[in-house]
Amino acid sequence: MSDSVGEFPRMVASVRGSSSSSGKARFFTDSGFKGSFVDLSVGEYPSVPYEGGDDSISSVKVPLGFKVTLYEHADFGGASHVITASTEMLDGFDNKTSSIKVESRSIFSR
Repeated sequence: MSDSVGEFPRMVASVRGSSSSSGKARFFTDSGFKGSFVDLSVGEYPSVPYEGGDDSISSVKVPLGFKVTLYEHADFGGASHVITASTEMLDGFDNKTSSIKVESRSIFSR
């Protein structure tokens, strides 16, 4: 599965499901982990990497040991929202994401 721009509409038909892929965060267009989605590996995404994705994320599945930072504007600008666990509804940040960072973090660090 690719993280490239423009692949999202084709991926949806073949990867529908409710759990995130191992090692990837899953971003949904609707609350409650519903709607279209895309899986993103660890990395920095200065713009939401799928067609029509800007300002459309409503829920996120975050694998154990991962941290996701959502940004209001492209290139990591504006307000940010950190998520360390799966979130069914992005209260206060619903449909506001324009760039994303997905990080792996040690669950054993102090």
